[in-house]
Amino acid sequence: MKNLYELDKSVYTGIHLKNPVRKVSEMEVERQIQQILESNATNEPKDGPAAWGDTAVIDYEGFKDGVAFPGGKGTQFPLGLGSRTFIPGFESQLVGHAAGEDVDVKLSFPVNYQEKSLAGQPVVFKVHIHQIVQKKRPQFDDAFAKSKGEESAEKFREAIKEQIQNYYNGQAVQNMNNELVKAACINGHLVPTEEMKDEATKEVIEEFKVRLALGKKTMEQFLAHNHMTEKDFENHIRAQAESGAHIRALLGTIAKQEGIWPDEAAVEAFYEGVAKGNHRTVEEIKEIFPYYLAEYNVTMERATRFMRDHAVLEEKA
Repeated sequence: MKNLYELDKSVYTGIHLKNPVRKVSEMEVERQIQQILESNATNEPKDGPAAWGDTAVIDYEGFKDGVAFPGGKGTQFPLGLGSRTFIPGFESQLVGHAAGEDVDVKLSFPVNYQEKSLAGQPVVFKVHIHQIVQKKRPQFDDAFAKSKGEESAEKFREAIKEQIQNYYNGQAVQNMNNELVKAACINGHLVPTEEMKDEATKEVIEEFKVRLALGKKTMEQFLAHNHMTEKDFENHIRAQAESGAHIRALLGTIAKQEGIWPDEAAVEAFYEGVAKGNHRTVEEIKEIFPYYLAEYNVTMERATRFMRDHAVLEEKA
């Protein structure tokens, strides 16, 4: 990063903003627990009558005026009762019936049904129920918690709450960064130079190539898939890069002026983190990720953290 500003410290410190951190409610924790239990539910055969939420495994055939119509037949079809998979009125007529029963489902097709010969017409579906399957959710107890690697249900609940809070904290940091950078750019009346725009464009293109490489794709493959030339892509990306050129220069300036520019050890730690997150070796990541881009990523993190540490947080009313 070569093109920087010379800024007074007041441009990027002492900025007032509302504390964006959101606290997790017990209702949110309970909602997440219910989602976990739902995702761990098992399907088990049911002896009794079908209820909403059960799945009926059925054979069916539709008749209009006593004649089977095309497309109205299926076998061993798992129909979720309440899924609205079939036309209105079909699923409700299976509720209360058990495996082994035959049911005549009598209804009319919607008037706007795509098959005009059936639109608005009364029909009868001959249905045989092979099996009723019910979803059984586990209990949120110590046994379930241990199956997920936690000591107890209480510890699992605490871990879930912490996970949600960490997500909110991450969102808060991002929101703070955006507000602080925006305010600093306004305070300093920052406008990117042409050199900053050119540098930012080059860096954004290189960052895009890095993301492709991490996904084991090449720029050539991307361009071919999207029927673009390198010049087309550069023109496409330039507007985005130019709009953020002054932000990149701002963060670089803060790091330089405040003596927090990353050293080799910090960049090496960044490489190790990227390697771990992408299940690659550090050497592989270094071949993909140019040093100056790795350095910029660390610079951005350090500069935004400096701005957060020197901001004036006001609690929400």
